[in-house]
Amino acid sequence: IALYFVPYAGYVTYPIRLLVTFIHEGAHALMALLTGSPVEAIAIMPNGSGVTLTRPASYLSSLLTSSAGYL
Repeated sequence: IALYFVPYAGYVTYPIRLLVTFIHEGAHALMALLTGSPVEAIAIMPNGSGVTLTRPASYLSSLLTSSAGYL
């Protein structure tokens, strides 16, 4: 919260934001692989968002994969 008020702090925290997004999307991909679903792609956008494309093998696999990013 304090960094929000510091000028240009976004430039310092930008690599950390990308790393956190990569770890988050990697957790989705890891759970997909552990439940037998193939991972089609992982994309990390320059604005810090990301997406992991999988092909769910079952409903349970889809449920576990979608909630795995919060690990």
